[in-house]
Amino acid sequence: MGCKGIRRWLSLAGALCALASTLAGAQSLQLAIEHYPPYNLHNTDGSISGVDVEVVQAAFSLAGIEVHIQYLPWKRAMKSTRKGRIDGLFSCVDSEERRDYLLFSSPISETTMGVLTRADYTGQPITQLDDLQPLNVAVVDGFSTHQELERLGYPTIPLDTIRSALKTLLYRDIGAYYGGLESSLYIAHKIQVDNRLQPHRLTDKPPIPLYLCLNKLNPEAQATITAFNRGLQQLKLSGEYDRIHHRYGL
Repeated sequence: MGCKGIRRWLSLAGALCALASTLAGAQSLQLAIEHYPPYNLHNTDGSISGVDVEVVQAAFSLAGIEVHIQYLPWKRAMKSTRKGRIDGLFSCVDSEERRDYLLFSSPISETTMGVLTRADYTGQPITQLDDLQPLNVAVVDGFSTHQELERLGYPTIPLDTIRSALKTLLYRDIGAYYGGLESSLYIAHKIQVDNRLQPHRLTDKPPIPLYLCLNKLNPEAQATITAFNRGLQQLKLSGEYDRIHHRYGL
């Protein structure tokens, strides 16, 4: 790191100390994740891990803010955040509807949106979102992909988890699954069905940023987001952000 980088790092560190002092009286921040590997993993022993989990924990540690992260199904996590039962959740996709009640951090990672079909799919090529229109498409209930297809009026089959969506795709009369490719392929490999599925990348869907999201009605939410963003920037300047991503193959 050069002299300018060191000065920038020290400046960020000073700003973080000031913000941490402001937030010092606050209770531990209560956050939720969905099982969305490799970003967020709810492991069989009840522990949590994942690239976004590590990034969020490290950025808040640099900001001097204590954080408690728990697993919740996505719809319940979103409802709990909206009702103020917990402070926030990650990893969120930005949307106009969510901006009514959530504050978004700087991006913590990104995902590639795409489609999975059965390996024996012989229909028309799937290269754009419009190609899904004639198909019954499985989505995870409450995910941004579900909301997106509903707005477009496409037929969807909402399911509780990515795992159940993939199994439904294989064993029921479903044409495709729409979601983040990194997570769905990770889960497909874990349940040993990846060789029975065919991924399709969508040329009209650039990578989608993922965020930490806090309930905007919390009076400390904006200061917390500011502290987190500075901790995240400091994490990137130190090189630790890239090292976390590399550990998970991203």
